[in-house]
Formats: sequence, C-alpha cells, structure tokens
Amino acid sequence: MAATIGIDINGLSDVSARPKESVPGVYRGGDVPSVVVLPTEDDGGRYGLTVIAGDEASRGIEGRGWQWPESACVVDGRSRRIPVAWLLEALRTGKPVKIPSGEGNAQDLLGATIKALAGPDAQDPDAGVVIAIPDDRMYSDEIRQRLLDSAANHAISATLLWRSVAAFLGLEEQLRPVANRLKGRKVGVLSLMNEGVQVNCLDVDVADAGADVPYLVPVRRGPGKLVPYRTPILRLADQVARSLMPDDPSGAWQVLWGDGLVLRWLLGLGKRPSLVQSLDGWKLLGGRPPKGLPPLDVDDQAIQEILSFLGDTRYVIYEGPALAAPTSGKLELVYHLQGILQPEGKQSLTFANLQSHLAARGCVVYAQRRMAEQRTYYDYLPWMKLAVRKGTEPDFVPLVSHDARVVGGALREDRMDLGVSIPANASELKFYLLREGAVAPRYVSVDLPARPREPLPVSMTVRQRPAQGLAELVLEAADRGAGFPSIGVRWDRMEERPDYTEAGILEELRSSGAQVPPVIPHPCHAVMWTSFRSGRSLIDVVADLARDLQSSTVNLDKLKALAAHLGAFAPPKLLSGNQYTETERHRAVSSDGNLPTPTGALTAEILEGFDNVMAGLGKVVASSQSVRPVVRTIVRSTTWAFARCPTDVREHLYQIASTGVVPARTVYFYAMGRAFVSEGECKAFFRTLERDLGEPGSTRNYHLNGLFCLLSIRDHAAEWLTAEQAGLFLERARECLHREVTRHPPRLKNLTRICLKAMAALLRFRKVDPGFAAPDSTNLGGCCIRTLDLTIESCNSRRSFAVGNLANGAREWFFSAGNPNILSWDDGDDPENQDDPEEETQSE
Repeated sequence: MAATIGIDINGLSDVSARPKESVPGVYRGGDVPSVVVLPTEDDGGRYGLTVIAGDEASRGIEGRGWQWPESACVVDGRSRRIPVAWLLEALRTGKPVKIPSGEGNAQDLLGATIKALAGPDAQDPDAGVVIAIPDDRMYSDEIRQRLLDSAANHAISATLLWRSVAAFLGLEEQLRPVANRLKGRKVGVLSLMNEGVQVNCLDVDVADAGADVPYLVPVRRGPGKLVPYRTPILRLADQVARSLMPDDPSGAWQVLWGDGLVLRWLLGLGKRPSLVQSLDGWKLLGGRPPKGLPPLDVDDQAIQEILSFLGDTRYVIYEGPALAAPTSGKLELVYHLQGILQPEGKQSLTFANLQSHLAARGCVVYAQRRMAEQRTYYDYLPWMKLAVRKGTEPDFVPLVSHDARVVGGALREDRMDLGVSIPANASELKFYLLREGAVAPRYVSVDLPARPREPLPVSMTVRQRPAQGLAELVLEAADRGAGFPSIGVRWDRMEERPDYTEAGILEELRSSGAQVPPVIPHPCHAVMWTSFRSGRSLIDVVADLARDLQSSTVNLDKLKALAAHLGAFAPPKLLSGNQYTETERHRAVSSDGNLPTPTGALTAEILEGFDNVMAGLGKVVASSQSVRPVVRTIVRSTTWAFARCPTDVREHLYQIASTGVVPARTVYFYAMGRAFVSEGECKAFFRTLERDLGEPGSTRNYHLNGLFCLLSIRDHAAEWLTAEQAGLFLERARECLHREVTRHPPRLKNLTRICLKAMAALLRFRKVDPGFAAPDSTNLGGCCIRTLDLTIESCNSRRSFAVGNLANGAREWFFSAGNPNILSWDDGDDPENQDDPEEETQSE
C-alpha cells in the first residue's frame, strides 16, 4: 500500500505524521526547532544534494561548533546551520538565503527538509504526501507553486492543504460524537504560529450518502487572516540568546539554533539540557527556562481583530506549534486565548490530549480520504475576471463566479463561450486578469502561432485546483476543428501590475484596442519653388501675381499656373536631377501650412511675398459678390496652400459649408478638404456632406475626394464626426464601390480607388468608437467586408492588381491593422481632373 504522509512545516517545530491503525500517530520531528545543516567543504557535493535536514539536523552534532569542524563555524553571522524559518521566509519573498559560501537556493534546501520529514518511502510516486500551508492572503499562488516545486525537485509529488482544513480534519475523528451540533454551523480555527495567530472560519457539512459511517466535511469559503503578536517568537528567541551570551555571538547562535534550547523554552517543549560550544569550549546548559523569560503577548487590538473575524462563530479549534508558549499572565497561549474568547461565546473544541500536531494529522486524514474516494473538504474558488472587448466596449467577463463551490483538492475545469473573437490578422493577444485576493491585476502578452485570416471565435477553459499553485487559462477556437492551436496562460507566470486598476485597464483597452490608419502629412521642399512647369517656376508665378494685384487685375491663366505649382507633389531627387537625395514626395507648401526654409534662390523675401500674394487673393474673394470663375479659380489655387490658405478664403468656404448651398462642387468640396483645420470648419463640412448624401445613389467623386482629403491629413478631423455621420458616409462609400464593381464591365479606376481610400479613412472614427464598423459585430462592417471581397474578386479576374491590393489593404484595416500608407495620395494631379465626365458636368 502506498505511503500516506502528512507534513506540517512551519519553521518552529516541523513534524510529519503517518497512520497508526485508523488514527495518525507516528511522527518524525515535532519536539525540536527545525534547521538544515549545510555540508562541509570536504563533502565535495552540492549543498542541495548533501544537506542534512529533519531530526538528524536538529539533534546531530554536525555544524554546531566554531572550532569543530572548522568549515562549520559561524562566519560573518552566517552558519552551516540554517533555520527552516529563514527558508520559509525566503520562499515567501523569493529572495535567496545567505550562506557562508554565498547565496543558497531556498527551494532546494526546503525540499531537503520535506524529504527528510517524509522519509524514503515518500519517493514512491503513488505516495500520498500532503503539506499543510498557511491559510491567509500572504501565501499567493506563486508561493504555493514554489513549495510544490521544492518537493518535486527532490522527487516528491506533494499536495497542499489549507492549514485550517488540516487542523479540522486532524480533530474530525474526535468531533464525530458531536457532529449533529456542528452540522450547518461555523467552526473557527486559530493556528498559533511564529508571527501571530492565523484565524479562519469553516462551515461544517456531513457526508452520509454512500458512506458506512457519516463523517464531517469542512467547507472553506475564502482565505483567513494573520493577526500578529506584539513581538514574533523568533525575535523574542534572538533577544534571549543574545542576553545569555552577550560577548559571544557564536555561542548565542548555538543556543538559538544548535539544538534550539531557547526556542524550546519559548514554545513550552521538552525541558532537556543543551550542549553548545562557545569560546570556552563545550557547555551544557540547563533545560529549565530561566526566570524573566520574555512573554508572548497578544494585545487588545489583535484580540478585537480575532473576535471581529470570528463574528458569531460559536466553536473554536486551537492548534499550532506555539500552543504552549508562555504569556505575561503565566498562562500558555492557548489557555490565555481561551480565557478571553470563551466569555465571548467561543467554545473550544480542542481536547487536552489532542493539542499536538493537528495539522500534520489532518493532512494524513485528507490523503486517506482521497485514496478511499471520500469527500475531503469543500472550497470556494476565488472569482476571476478577464478583460475582453465585446462589440464596441471592453468589459470584464467573469471566469469563476463568487459561488463556485468545488471539492477540495479536485481539479476544476470550466469551459465557456465568452462571445468574443480573435481579430483577423492579429499577431498577439493581451490578457488582463483580476482575481479575488490578489493584491494587483495580472497581465501577459502572448504571440499568436498564426494570424487568423478571419475573426476567430474562441472559448476559454479555466483550470484551478484549490490550495495548489495551479490556475490556468486555456484559449482555443470555439470550433475545435478549425486547426488553431490552444493557448495556455498560467496565473503564476503573469506579470503583476500594481499600477493598474480595473477602470484603468478598461480605459487602456478602449484607447489602444482600436487600430486606425495613420494620417499622411505632406512635407514641403525648396525645389518645388525653383523647378519649372511649362517654362516657369513658382517664384516666377508669384512675382507675376504680385504685379497683377498691384494693378487690381487677376489673370486666370496665372492663377491656374499657381494651382499647378502648389498642387505638384513630386520627389526632390527627380526634379533636381539628383541634386537632392530625397525620394519622398514633397510640395511647395506642406499640408500643415509650412513653407520651406529659405535657401539659394528661394529667399525669405520671396516667401514673404508669397504670403502677401495669398492675402491679396483672399481679399479679392472677400470683396466678390458672387462665385465668378475668377473666385472659383482663386479658391482652387489658394487652398493648395492647405492650412496656409488665406483667412478670407477659408471664411468664404466656411460660410458656404454653413449654408449647405455649394456652388462648383468639384472645386469646393475638395477645397474644403484641403483647407479646413478647425473643429468648427470640419463640423460644417460634415454637415454639408451629410445633407448631400441623404439619399442612396447620391454619392459623387467630389464628395469622397473632399472627405478623404480632410481625414487623411488632419489628425483630429475624424474625432469631430458624429456616429451617425460616420456610419452614413461609410455606407455611401460602400454603396458607390458596390455600384462600380458590379457594372458590366466593372469600372476599377479612379472612383473605385477613392471609394476604397475613403472607406479606410473613415475607420479613423475608431478613435472615438473602437468598435465602429467591426466586421464581426455590426451589419455595416459585415456589408463592407462582403463588398470588399467582391472588389478583390473582380480585380483578380480582370488583373487589376493595383486596385486589388488597395482593396486588400482596406479589408485588413477593418479587422485590425493593414498597410500604414493606405491614406497616402496617389499622385500630384488635381483630383478635379479625375472626375467622370457626367459628374464634372453636374458639378458645374
């Protein structure tokens, strides 16, 4: 039969229990404070493999003297004898343990202690090795996992059990006669430990179905609380040891950790002499505690915390290594607490002959019940919430509810459909997880093994085992036949983010979840002023217009030449005959309204003269009573200065947009798209466009050109759209695209291209609404994808690869992110000259 072993490793008096007939009663350790002894240098082995632990370490002579052996002496306050309490603290904090040769691995040393306590038959993989762990929020998943790993490193497969549950199970045999009184009630468990009292409350259930004899089953509803003493026991012990040997730190160390004489005094353990080695040689110290031993005190505030936590709990179990620690009232700690709590209605269930080793005993009972397939205990899993995006808004979805009661120690798997999908073309997934009892949210980013072509609906499986280190999320395709591999995320391997809040996570998802095509600013360059078009440079054209304005005449041909120069968009390297190296296209005036830095033939005076000419042309527009051809041509030419467009011209355009009565539409819609900058101007443009596109079939090239221009060069323009406008404009662009590609034969030219670009530009509205036109959650998004697929199919069949690539790029942006240059302008030609003849005639 496989071994059944229960271990209580607490750093004060560790113990392991084994069955003796039906009641656990065979122990290792338990009456001496626990240490590990590192090997001497002569051992020639790695300390983790040859360390001495358990009873042998506590009772043995090895490592006690500063003279014998020489390699075991105290060096700089560090000794070959390492307290297990230090190992537990290092396990909790993740810090290394200081040893004479440097830094020790707490998990290796602790694993050696577990191995020594458990004995050789614990190496059997079928052995039921159960370790009691503190039942408070300080023992996180990570700490519990480290403890499991420390045992596994020494070939021991262990299970963890909450100390409160272990103590109850250790007393369960004796509680059966009063089972009817306990059923349905709460039982408090007070574990008297090194730093304080660990307190928790358990509900009591009775298992009778299929059982020969009904037995009690504790029900744990969450973590307990650590209520500290005024001074921890280990600190008191250190004070006593130093007072005994004030001039001999090594001797004090031997008194404290040689065989634990001082700790035996403070814990009320066996009174036997202690053999230590000091500067004067070996000494035999008496086993009886001296007078004036510092008491262990629990102050009034701590008592109130215990009472508050217990609430109306009527029954209490006392256990732990510090039960018999003397207090200032000359009482053992357990009786001191009983004397305070009993008048408050807290009746003790701890019998005098059963006060020792309840946690270790209970671990054995737990293992025996599991082997007999009986109920061990019930636990309520900590709730978990995962941040996801469903539709347009991110939210936290519960993965484990507040009332998820499970059988203790059993693996719980819950598979659920979250109603979400992995976006198409996504390369990574970000997980933000909240969990009950955790001090901070957790975060991890996982690279996807493949980018899904379409949105991939997924389900989530949550795996947890109460008290163990395991808490795992497994994300997999809702359709398991989709061929998408599952993705596993472990809670204990996620990054703790104390700087995150629940609201902050949602805001980050809201702002970062939307991928929007970036605006493409147009830079300026001096070569655009000095290069020649039709035999004249922009410098020449500006000079001619300056002279005309002085004579109060404006020549239409010269205005058209101004528009041609300002509208040019070309690489400086090409225009300068390799004098310049820039291959990116530039303009004479940037889309932000900037002018080039004066250089060579382009002087500051010429640039100042340009501004004067622009202001003069603006005055002509302001003084005109009608939209004459000269006004229309001035509007067309000056708006190619973008944000540097004359104030009078922008005011003229704003007034027209505000009235909604637009004259030469091809000129004016596109001019507004180039020149408008402010919120008021953009909103006026959108209202005018909204009126024009009210009916299906009303979309024209100039509408989409002006819209695309504004959204592609003005970063904030999309933020001034309303949701209704964004939806209307996208639907009209989609409708126009559908009309073009379903013609016989399909037309895959300029209007098709501007439809695609306008659709991509409208996705910048996702800065306002991240879920705008989501293809997996809205009819509009789904319709757009179907039209884009139709366009791609038509382009492939007619070998129109440039337009097909543009359609593919737009499609990618609907799902996540695509070509970052999708909002770039195709060429430097004025799109007014690209309109279809029927639209051009209508616009005039």
